Amino acid sequence: MALGVTMTLPEEDRHIVARQYLEDSLCMRMGGRVAELLVYGDLSTGAADDLQRNTELAIRMVREWGMSKEIGPMAWDRTTRSSWARTSCTPATTRITPHR
Repeated sequence: MALGVTMTLPEEDRHIVARQYLEDSLCMRMGGRVAELLVYGDLSTGAADDLQRNTELAIRMVREWGMSKEIGPMAWDRTTRSSWARTSCTPATTRITPHR
């Protein structure tokens, strides 16, 4: 059962997505959480799916699509990240990369 649902209509079949669209998606999903804080003054478990999807999207934006301003245009997937990070990352980069 969904308590609060926000859906968007597809503008077209998307094969390439701009960073701004992805960032807008992150913000849109957080709307329910913000509404809870404003209306009820507290958080609930209602935004669990939104948080999970935002975390996965943010990780993909950094790891797969090189969309991090701090790290720059680099991409790695889950299978190569662990060995690559141990041998190629500076300590500062290691601290700011999302870990799973």
